[in-house]
Amino acid sequence: MLSNISRENATALVIEQDVLGLGANHEYLLFFTYETSGSNGVFTRVNPHKHRSNDSRSENDGIPVTTYESAPRIMKANANPTFGQTSRITVKFDVACDSCANTLVHLLVFPDYCKSPESVADTLRLGQFSGSETNVTISNTSEVTGGCITPLVQKRVEFEMSERQHNRHDLEEELGDENVLSPNSSYIVLLATETVDSHGVLSTKFEELRVRTHAPAPKFTDFRLEPRTGSTTELVLTFALDRPGEVHYMLGASDNAEFNVTSPHNISSKGIPTGDRNGRSRDTHNYRPEIVRTRRSVTYSDGKYVELVDYLMPGTSYSLFIVSEASPADHGVYGDIHEVKDVSTFANAPILLAHTAYPTPGTTESLTVGFRMDAPGIVYFSAVAVKPWGLTHHVAKGSDRFGNRLALQDRLIAQKSLDVDKESMELESDSGWREMILQVPQTGINYTVHLVTETNGSGGIYGTVATHAGVRAHSEAPELVNVSVNPTDARVDALTVNVTLSDRGHVHYVAVPSGRGSEPPLNDQSTELSVRASGSVDVNETVGDQKTDFVITGLTEGTSYDLYFRAETFESFGVFGSWAKQAVTARTHGLPADVLPEAVECKVIPSCEQRGREACSRKANVCGKCLDGYGAEGDEEVPEANEPCVKLTPTKAKRGPKIKINGVTRNPNLHLSETESETDEEHEHEPVHVLPTEHVKLEQQPVDLDALQHDTEIIEEPIQSTIPVTEDHTVQEQNQEPVADQPQLIEQPVEPQVPVSVEPNQHVDIGLDALAHPEVTAEQGPTPDLPEASGCPLNSQPSASGLCECIPGYEVDEGGTSCVLSRMPTVAEATAASSSAAFDVLNTHHIPGQSL
Repeated sequence: MLSNISRENATALVIEQDVLGLGANHEYLLFFTYETSGSNGVFTRVNPHKHRSNDSRSENDGIPVTTYESAPRIMKANANPTFGQTSRITVKFDVACDSCANTLVHLLVFPDYCKSPESVADTLRLGQFSGSETNVTISNTSEVTGGCITPLVQKRVEFEMSERQHNRHDLEEELGDENVLSPNSSYIVLLATETVDSHGVLSTKFEELRVRTHAPAPKFTDFRLEPRTGSTTELVLTFALDRPGEVHYMLGASDNAEFNVTSPHNISSKGIPTGDRNGRSRDTHNYRPEIVRTRRSVTYSDGKYVELVDYLMPGTSYSLFIVSEASPADHGVYGDIHEVKDVSTFANAPILLAHTAYPTPGTTESLTVGFRMDAPGIVYFSAVAVKPWGLTHHVAKGSDRFGNRLALQDRLIAQKSLDVDKESMELESDSGWREMILQVPQTGINYTVHLVTETNGSGGIYGTVATHAGVRAHSEAPELVNVSVNPTDARVDALTVNVTLSDRGHVHYVAVPSGRGSEPPLNDQSTELSVRASGSVDVNETVGDQKTDFVITGLTEGTSYDLYFRAETFESFGVFGSWAKQAVTARTHGLPADVLPEAVECKVIPSCEQRGREACSRKANVCGKCLDGYGAEGDEEVPEANEPCVKLTPTKAKRGPKIKINGVTRNPNLHLSETESETDEEHEHEPVHVLPTEHVKLEQQPVDLDALQHDTEIIEEPIQSTIPVTEDHTVQEQNQEPVADQPQLIEQPVEPQVPVSVEPNQHVDIGLDALAHPEVTAEQGPTPDLPEASGCPLNSQPSASGLCECIPGYEVDEGGTSCVLSRMPTVAEATAASSSAAFDVLNTHHIPGQSL
C-alpha cells in the first residue's frame, strides 16, 4: 500500500519517504519501482520517472543523490556588553565546517533566569524565517508573558566560509537595543548553526553564553562653574554625581565658533573604537591648540568635587562642556553632555587714572578724596592718624638713658567705600570724576589717606594702593590780632586798613556808614542794604608776622564808616571766623574847595528853593543840598539831586552852622562832637599866646561888607566853643587882581599892611571884595572874643550862609579842620590861571567839622 502521500491531484501523487542511516555529505544512487498490490511480482521498470536521454547506456541507471553536510561547528564564542551601549550585546565566535561555502548561525537572547532549551529545532522555529532574508532579527520586549518560551532577540546570520580552510574567526554580531534589553542586566545568549539550504540541518545543541549589559553613566546632581574669589586667571568647577564614575570636561573661549562638540568622545578624547574595543583607530575630533584652553578627566568617588581651572586670561568669557562616564572608564558609556556658557574670569581691578586728597572746602571736620578710574568697580577709602609710639623704658637696668621711639602707630579714623557702576559711567554727562568725603575728628592734624580699587564681586582683587600722606584738615580761622583803619593819603574815597592775623589766612571786611545803628553782619554773609564796600584780602607772609595793609576804595568823601572784619582760614574756601562785634570807625578825607570856571545854569521848575534845596552849584540844572531845616525823605541824603526835601521838625538838640563854599556842602556827616577831639589834639601842641586886645593887628585893607551880602550870610545858633585860639597871628593876603590883570599883579611886590587894633570886646567883620582893593574895616565898639563869639577856628570867620570860612590870605589845610596861610602862586601858576575863561573871585574856603 502506498503511504506517506504528502499531496496528490487527478493524475499524480506525491510520496515522501525518509531513508535513514546514510552518511552526511555523501553521494548515493537511488533505485525504486512500483508493484501492483496483490500481484505477487508485477513490477514496473526501475526508476520509472527518471528522464533518460537517448544515449543512455542502461535503462536501469540509478538516480544520484548527495546528502546534506552536517551543521557547522561553533569552535569558540563569548558575549560582552557592547562598547558604549547599555542595551546591546556583542557576540564574538569562531565557526568551521567540512566543505561548506556558507554557513548559517542562529543567535538567541533569553533572560538569565531561563533554562537552556533542549530541542534546537523546536526553539528556533525555523518556519518563521521561511521566505525571509538571510540576515533577520526578531525582537520581543522583555515584558512578553512567558519570556522563557519566546526569546527576547532571535537573529539568523549567514557567513561566507573560506574556500580552503572552511572556517571563520572572530565573527561579531550585536544583539538588542534600548527597547529590548535593559542596562545593567544579565542575559543568556544561545548560538546554533545550520547548513545552508538544508532546510533544517541544525547543530545538535545550543552554545550557551551569559552576559551582563553595561550600567548607565552616573548623573550629575550638581555642577557649576564660577570665577575664583580673589583671582583673575582661575575658574572653579564644582560637581557631584549620584554614584562613582569618571568626569570629562573641556574649556574654551566663548566667542570662538570652532569650539563645539558633536559627541562625548570630543570631550574625553578617547574616541570610538572602530578596530577593536581597546580604542584603536579612534574616530575623534582634533582641535587646534588655541581652541581648547583646558581638557581634563577626573575620577569621582563621592561627595562634592571641586576642580580648579587655572592659567586663564583675566576678564575673559569661557564656555565649558562636561560629561560623565560609567566605571570602568574603558566601556565608553557616557551620560548627557552639559554645557555652561559665558562664564568670565574676574577682570583686573580698575586703574586709578587720577586721584587727590585735600581738605574739604568750607569745613574743618572732613577731608575730600577725588579720583577718576578707567572701569566700573569699588573704591575703598581710609583715613589714618599717625601717632608715634611712647618712649621705651630704660635701655639697661640702672641706666639713666632712655630708648628712642621705636615706631609709628596707625590709628584708623574713617573708612568708606563707593561702588561705581557701569551705567553711570556710560552717561554722556558723566565726566568720570568722583569724590568721597571722610569725616575726621580733629583739625590741624596730618592724616594719611589711602584709596584702592577692587573688581566688583571679586572678593579681593585689588589694584595698587594710592597713598596721600600729610593731608591736613582745615584749621580754625585765625584770630584778628590787630586792626587799624585810617584815611588814605591823597585820596578822599578810600580808607587804609592795617591788619595782623595770628596765622596766615584771608581777611573779609564790610564798610557801612556810621551813625546808623549798624550791627555786625551774619556769620555766613552780609545782607545789609547800607553796605558801601566789602571784599577780602589774602595774608600769606613767608617770614615775620602775618600782617598786611590794603585800601578800601569807592567810598564817599568826608564820611565816617563803621568797618567790620572777620578772618578765614587760608585757602579753606569757607572756614570763617565770627565778625568782630565792635566796629572800627574811620572817616575819609573831605574834598578841597572847587574852583568853578563860570556860573552854573539852574533852570529848575519848581525852583530849588521851592524844593527845599540850595541853588545849582556843581552840575547844571541839579539842585544842591537840602536847606537848613530841611531833610531828605529817605535814610540817606543825596548831596546833589532834584528830589524835594521835607521840612524837619525842630528838636532841642543844638546844632552849629555848616561850612559851605560856593554852595557846595562838605562833610555832611561830620559833626562838631566828632571833631572836637581832633581839634583839641592839634592845639595841645601849639603854644597859646594871649595878647592884649590893643596889640591885635590885622594886616588887611578895609573891605566893604555890603558888597559881599549876596555871597555870604552868617546864621548864628547858640553854641559854645571850647577851642582855644591864638590871637597874635597876622593875616596876610596875596594881592590878586581879576584874570586880565593877573600877570602884572604877580610881579609887584607885596606892601606891608597896616595893623589894626582891636579892643577886647570889639566885633570884627572880615570880608573880601576884590583882590585889587584889599582893605580891612573894623567896627568901633565892644565885641566879644572871636573864637567864643563865632565858634569858628583860628583864622576863620562866620559867613552870611552860617558857615565858617577862612579869612583872606588863608586857606583850608589838608585835614580840613583849620585855616593856614595861603601859598603864593608861582609865575607858571599865574600864567595858567590867566588862560582860563573865568575866575571865581569869591573863592571862600570852609573848614569841615566846624560850626557856630
